[in-house]
Amino acid sequence: MKKHLILATMLLAGLFIATTASSSQLVTLEDASTHAIVTDLGQDGLTLDIGVGAIQITEVTTPEGVFNLVAFEGCTRSHNLGKPNLPTVNRLISIPFGCELKVNVLSYEVEEISLSDLGIDAPLIPVQPSVSKSDDPASIPFEFNHNIYEQNEFYSLSLAHAEVQGTMRSVHLGLVSISPIEYNPVTNVLRVYKDIQVTVSYEHADWATTKEMQQKLYSPFFEGLYSKVSNYTQQQSSMRDDLVTYPVKYVIISDRMFEAQLAPFIEWKTKKGFNVIVAYTDVIGSSTSAVKTYLQGLYNDGTPEDPAPSFVLFVGDDNQIPAYTGFSGHISDLWVCEYTGDNFPEIYYGRFSAQNTSQLQPQIDKTLEYEQYLMPDPNYLEEVTLISGVDGTYAITYGNGQINYGTNLYYNAAHGISPHVWLYPSSDNPGASAATIQTVQDGVGFMNYTAHCGHSGQSNPSFDTDDVADLTNNHKYLLGIGNCCQANTFGSGYSTPCFGEAFVQKEAGGGIGYIGGTNSTYWDEDYWWGVGYGPVVGAGPTYEQTGQGAYDGTFHDHGEAVSDHYITNDAIIFAGNMAVTESGSSRTAYYWQIYHLMGDPSVMTYMGVPSVNSVTHPSALVFTSTTITVQATPGSYVGISLDGILHGAGYVDATGQVEITLDPFSGPAIADIVVTCQFKEPYTSTIQLFAPDGAYVVYDDAQTNDVTGNNNGILEAGETVLLGLELKNVGPDEAIDVVATISSTDPYISAIGDDTESYGSIPGNDGTKFIADGFSFTVSPDAPEGYLASFDLSVTGTNRDTWTGNFSLEIHRPNVTYLTVAVTDIGNGNGVLDPGETAELVVSLSNSGSGQATNTSAILSETDTWVSVIDDYGEFGAIDVFGGSASNTIDIFE
Repeated sequence: MKKHLILATMLLAGLFIATTASSSQLVTLEDASTHAIVTDLGQDGLTLDIGVGAIQITEVTTPEGVFNLVAFEGCTRSHNLGKPNLPTVNRLISIPFGCELKVNVLSYEVEEISLSDLGIDAPLIPVQPSVSKSDDPASIPFEFNHNIYEQNEFYSLSLAHAEVQGTMRSVHLGLVSISPIEYNPVTNVLRVYKDIQVTVSYEHADWATTKEMQQKLYSPFFEGLYSKVSNYTQQQSSMRDDLVTYPVKYVIISDRMFEAQLAPFIEWKTKKGFNVIVAYTDVIGSSTSAVKTYLQGLYNDGTPEDPAPSFVLFVGDDNQIPAYTGFSGHISDLWVCEYTGDNFPEIYYGRFSAQNTSQLQPQIDKTLEYEQYLMPDPNYLEEVTLISGVDGTYAITYGNGQINYGTNLYYNAAHGISPHVWLYPSSDNPGASAATIQTVQDGVGFMNYTAHCGHSGQSNPSFDTDDVADLTNNHKYLLGIGNCCQANTFGSGYSTPCFGEAFVQKEAGGGIGYIGGTNSTYWDEDYWWGVGYGPVVGAGPTYEQTGQGAYDGTFHDHGEAVSDHYITNDAIIFAGNMAVTESGSSRTAYYWQIYHLMGDPSVMTYMGVPSVNSVTHPSALVFTSTTITVQATPGSYVGISLDGILHGAGYVDATGQVEITLDPFSGPAIADIVVTCQFKEPYTSTIQLFAPDGAYVVYDDAQTNDVTGNNNGILEAGETVLLGLELKNVGPDEAIDVVATISSTDPYISAIGDDTESYGSIPGNDGTKFIADGFSFTVSPDAPEGYLASFDLSVTGTNRDTWTGNFSLEIHRPNVTYLTVAVTDIGNGNGVLDPGETAELVVSLSNSGSGQATNTSAILSETDTWVSVIDDYGEFGAIDVFGGSASNTIDIFE
């Protein structure tokens, strides 16, 4: 055993009381390592290997005196109030339906540690109750079971324990808890089980039902969530061989008054590849029981060929689509979507809360603009606002720890994100409220606040419904998350909209979604919800110290398979609540009840500016075709539709392609294809459907010639270019007298010069003809980076047939930013600008864009009264794409 004295890092592992951490000792155990892994898995059960290689003992000062906290990497606290807080390891596991769980400890190694020999005399801290963010910490009594602390024996929890938790859609869940430390409060000794092997047996397992549930309830949008269960991927791999991804079912439950407004929303969801089912309450009934009966019927009737719904959107407030009342008086949509007698929902759900058409329309408009990526300037998406609000007791550890975890791992430049961060106590500075709101006004793609709230919004820094009413962030809509009390308290019990409702109902401002609670939230559970269960570290825990939380699943930095990503806004809630479930908290059911999404549950929030999805598919098909193959980024979802009817959909797996089965088309037409993927621009195009005889000419390829621009072969903003088109005759017969004409209504194509070209004859059966430089057009200098400019193509030929289609060309532009500066001072030559010196400045600039920066020049200006610029003009010449750099070495600033 080795010990090391280290500085305390505010690692509190869930004390729920006002504490001050002083110093810590890290005690290393002999021949041991800290780990928790599944080592064996079969139809009879699994084996867990749990190791404790080091423990951290932290002295904490409370109003009741000095105590010590024991923790190790990956642990959480125990839950027996007033008794010694012994660290535990919890793991959610996937188990077969119908089984009971039996635990057997196979082997272990023990090492005892005398705390007195380490100079540690204060007892282990007793477990304290979780503190609501709406409670005054001073009013919470200190729990201390003196009788336990007077016993000269080892106090312990069950070394290994497992119990069934319930069912979430197709997965039956269990929770395994390992408590590897015992404590004798009289002798002041710890007994550490440092290497434990445990088997969890499945007794009376029903594997036939388990496989049936996997097949009839499969949804690609739930797979990522299940991956947070320790053994899910291993267990399910043997049951997936015959699974096929059929169109995802999306249900809308609405008041009839919204029928006309929903039409464009339904049309878009169908184009995305969803099988949309709309049910109005004047038909199915408007009571909670009637709505649940209808949805549960759809769920229970699911088959592999016609799967159960993955999403449901409630359209209306509580008066239109009523919600249930929870056991603490809060409103909840959970039980409308829960069908297995526990607290785990089987369907992702969200709500467009509206009492009238005026409140609904902004939610539809903003969601469609956001999902279709129609915002004029998407650069705001790289900005996020993260706030640890004001609380003198808990913000410095719980609030700051959550936000620091987010910025340390995810919301940073490495992910293309610029965070605006307010940690406590800076969140209590004068002007913090106005400053945080201003970031939303200016445009951010995501906002997360953790501290205190009420029905009308965030408490401190304040951001309430009155502020939402004043927002003017038009076309800069975002997802907001409030880990705080009552910010989503919708329903007839209130005379005014809650913050979440106001946020999404705001016309030309606000957001496309808001996640928050319909009752009070708690400091420890909110922390776990965000970062995963584990110790509370004010500087932010490491990834290894915690389980999986809401932040982790949104990003995919730790080798997760594509199928293991969770990507939608409601999946964020599920992931956070799964972390609370894994903690073993007594408030697990409560958290599943209170956290709600105002907004569409299927929306995928952009974290940063999305990149272009490289999609390849046939531009034309015989209308009798039964399949189509599409290549795209793994994780993409593809929808193919015609006139509001879905004809096929599929999920692109790790191979980068999917073969989609098509429902028959009735004749020649132009079908729509939409491809969506997390962190990618949506791809929209068309597919020509032609008859199996005659000629049929379509677009095949394009080549631009920027000889009058910088002649680098790249289509860039501001250039006038020549365009060569290759046409393909996909019909069996020769096309003759072919003439092609292009046009465009795209806002970034400012002029088309030569718009027509004669192609003569093109042979059938995929014959092609290319004519270089046959057309010309001009790109607007304001075209954004990576923008896909759209063109229409009209081709005439045999027997005066006309074939129409479209194509897109990607526009490139430079993105020049400051890199470094070098000072050449003629004073003491130390490379530093000292008082009284005149110096030359060589500035280096970087181009992160895909377009070359040519003839680059810059003007240097001063913002400091103590500095004067003599020569303010510098030339940098050309700067190459994708990180190229250049300096003004020829024309230096002075």
